[in-house]
Amino acid sequence: METNAGRGIVISWEDLPAPIRAYLPAHQARDTEAAISVFAADAAVTDEGRTYYRFALEGALITRLVIEP
Repeated sequence: METNAGRGIVISWEDLPAPIRAYLPAHQARDTEAAISVFAADAAVTDEGRTYYRFALEGALITRLVIEP
């Protein structure tokens, strides 16, 4: 990890947590099933100030997170 004055903290791909490294390619591929699979059963996601739990990720939220750029 390094600091870049113009961009803040720059993190290398290898420094990202494994779930993030799994989620990002699924997001880019718009693969909803693969994106959902990286979340643990007790996962929580905060998006635009609202927190969603794993069971809620099966529906519209994860589809929106995966499909929208």
